[in-house]
Amino acid sequence: MKILFLASMFPPFLKGGAEICAHQAALWLSKNGHEVGVLTISKDREDELNGSLVEGLRIWRLPWPRAYTPHNSNEQGGLKKILWHIQDHLDPRNETIVERVVREFQPDVVYIHLFVGIGSNALSVFKKLRIPVCYHLHDLALACLRCSMFKNGDSCTEQCRECKLSSAVRTGQFKSLPAPVQFTSPSVNTWNTLRSTVDLAGYEAVILPDIDLDIPVPRVPRASRKDPVRILYVGRVHETKGVTFLLEVLAGIAASGRQFQFLIVGSGPDLSLLRERYSGQSWVTFTGQVPPAEVPGYMSNSDVLCTPSLWRENHPGVVRKAIRAGIPALVSEVGGIPEMVEDRSSGMVLPPGDKTAWTRAIEDILDNEDFLDQLQQGAADQGARYSADLLGERLVKTLQAAITAAG
Repeated sequence: MKILFLASMFPPFLKGGAEICAHQAALWLSKNGHEVGVLTISKDREDELNGSLVEGLRIWRLPWPRAYTPHNSNEQGGLKKILWHIQDHLDPRNETIVERVVREFQPDVVYIHLFVGIGSNALSVFKKLRIPVCYHLHDLALACLRCSMFKNGDSCTEQCRECKLSSAVRTGQFKSLPAPVQFTSPSVNTWNTLRSTVDLAGYEAVILPDIDLDIPVPRVPRASRKDPVRILYVGRVHETKGVTFLLEVLAGIAASGRQFQFLIVGSGPDLSLLRERYSGQSWVTFTGQVPPAEVPGYMSNSDVLCTPSLWRENHPGVVRKAIRAGIPALVSEVGGIPEMVEDRSSGMVLPPGDKTAWTRAIEDILDNEDFLDQLQQGAADQGARYSADLLGERLVKTLQAAITAAG
């Protein structure tokens, strides 16, 4: 197959997990005999590519007609942001750029990963050229301009007026395609949330976790059971991720005299504040930002992962990587995360933001080495379901089915 990925952000530029997942899927397809092109957005003029071959992928990294790029969208606001979203829905130049690349590459199927920033009206190009479309749901962009349905520290219970208008425009655009869009989603929760919020009557989704090409790094056992249990957090250092909450829980446990080591791998807007607040505490270490290639090394030297998110996450790659490496995960019961962990088998599923529940769970692990061993074995047993080849073959079948359905 000739497959064109649309991803507004794509390595080497990283902002979140979605672009890493798109990269991994594209590489797997390329390494397994498919011709893969990627259309993405440049950060500045020096980064432009026009069909250059990079890692076996044909890359079009192009400037886009916007006041700013997705790479620095968090720094924007006001009228500039409103204009940006209008352009993302309606600017005809979106269609012109996409059509040029499609005509040059001539794909059998288009696989949309990150559409926000490229322009939803570009779907008209695939209608015009009768190219089947698969749409991977990394987030809730079809329902929410923020892509998260999370605002002011809490999950939204319904769409606001602006998001309803955006959804109406976007769904109208893909419903005009001659063949139905084939949706894929890493989690059942994301699909069900969208289906209950947006008019997706007549559409179905293939539940397809993202592909991780990283070879799992075997867990390195502690030299002695007397050594402190090693707890790990990997991700953005931001209140919505539950990092502040988790530190408060662990500070209370440390005050009880229990021994452990907590490593926070990642950066974010709260990093400086938390570093200062916990400076001098021997039980916690902050690495700051690290290259993705270094994350497996930190995992291999950990005993348990904590993902205490407070907002509705989809299917965090860090949890998949941990389970594949035989590292159990303590996770929040929110979004698609609970689908990834078998409670009290490969980890523990806990109420988000519940200090009592999280404290009790972590203390159970610190006080009962046999229970920790049981969880680690459960994670190792579950890891095979995230095999890259298993998920890659399912992706190929899904793309082929979309081509067949389009006639």
